[in-house]
This record gives sequence, C-alpha cells and structure tokens, in this order.
Amino acid sequence: MEKIKIKSLMSLTIPIFLELLLVNVVGNIDTIMLGKYSDKAVGAVGGISQVLNIQNVIFGFISLATSILIAQYIGARNRKKIKEVISVSVLFNIALGIVMGLIYFIFWNSILIKMLLMQMTFIKMIIRIIMKRIIMKKRLQLTLRKN
Repeated sequence: MEKIKIKSLMSLTIPIFLELLLVNVVGNIDTIMLGKYSDKAVGAVGGISQVLNIQNVIFGFISLATSILIAQYIGARNRKKIKEVISVSVLFNIALGIVMGLIYFIFWNSILIKMLLMQMTFIKMIIRIIMKRIIMKKRLQLTLRKN
C-alpha cells in the first residue's frame, strides 16, 4: 500500500516540478540570449517577465481552486459536480486567457510605460527583433519540411 501511494505521489509531483522549472528556465534563457545583445534588452525582458509572472500566479490560483473543488467532489463521489467544475474552469480559463491576451495586445504600450521600463523606441525595436526571429524560425521549419 505504501509503494502505491509513493508511486502515485511521484507521478503527480514530477510533472508539476518540470512545469515550474521550465517556466523559470525560459525567462533565464531569454535573459542570457539578450544579454549578448544589450543591457536594455535584458531590462525589457525582465520587466515583461514580471507581467507574465503575475499572469501565471492568477492562473495558478484558478488551478488550485479547481483542484480543491474536484478533490472535494471526488470524496463525495459526486460525478455531476466534478464535470461541472471542470467545464466552468476550462471555460473561465479560456475566457480569461482571451481577455488578458487582448489587454496585452491592445495596451502593451501603456503597460510598459506605466512600468517605467524605458523609451518606447527601444521596446519597438525589441519587438521587431523578436518578430523577425519568429518569422525566421517558421521559414526554417517550412524549409525543413519541404526537404
């Protein structure tokens, strides 16, 4: 019985640990890559990372609340409520993600100014660099697929 509990606990903990590790590593990799370009770029990425970390905390709270409710309904063996909680959680996450995405897309200029990051000309330059890298990566992928 003890081995089953430890095995199921490890099967839950390892993916959670890897997800948290990857979220933090991505920010560090961005900082390292842009550190070779300029100090201002590192500052810009650091500032944006703060906004994204707040977003991750919000989604983490929603996930935690959903997990607690599902655990309670599993204990009560109430399948109908479990399905209801999952449905509401998924729809709420999708809606919140769309709203936050629109806010970022429309108000990115205001967000960065309020954070007092730096002059907007530099930020526009960084965004152009990032977009060019994404386009180059997509072109490379398409080229590799053709071959």
